[in-house]
Amino acid sequence: MWTSVACFWKDTSGAAPLEYGLIAAGLSLAIATVLQGIGVRIAMNSAPAETLLR
Repeated sequence: MWTSVACFWKDTSGAAPLEYGLIAAGLSLAIATVLQGIGVRIAMNSAPAETLLR
């Protein structure tokens, strides 16, 4: 059993796709955070314009 666990641990054939997936997830999280911050700023800036249009 330990030999099969050792072989599994040393196997790196699927490491690259997994790493690319982690990088893509990190970039997606960063982009979502930035876009959320931009959305809040736009909402704050459009509130005075909305009151002027009433």
